[in-house]
Amino acid sequence: MDRITKSLLNEFSQEHDLISLAEDKQFEHFACYLTVGRFLSEAFDTSEIVVGDGNDTGIDGIAVVINGALVIIPRSKSR
Repeated sequence: MDRITKSLLNEFSQEHDLISLAEDKQFEHFACYLTVGRFLSEAFDTSEIVVGDGNDTGIDGIAVVINGALVIIPRSKSR
């Protein structure tokens, strides 16, 4: 990862209390924040849209935005 991206990731991780996560997980949150945030006018918690986990075919996040609002779909506890 280049120095600029690393610096932005570190700043984002500190601001969103993600420092305890591994760098790859921090980056999933960062990428989802940048991708989805451009469609929202309100703050949101990236943990509501990050779905990345092992053996998931590379999907890191899923979000549904309707009329500028993030639609939260509760996850099953049995995951």
